[in-house]
Amino acid sequence: MSPSSGRSNESNSLPRRNGGGSEAEATAFYETSDTANVLRFAAHAGAADEVWRMEADGDFVRG
Repeated sequence: MSPSSGRSNESNSLPRRNGGGSEAEATAFYETSDTANVLRFAAHAGAADEVWRMEADGDFVRG
């Protein structure tokens, strides 16, 4: 159960709990699930004070 909502979060956490899936599975999930939320947020978000990006090795750099 999710501590904040009291609802089971099992279906949302299944891929993470099992170590994740392939890049293709992640892309398909994003396209069918997260895309609408990301676009809705981006439409109303202002400019960031800082921009960070993740390098291929997993490190984050400002820039």
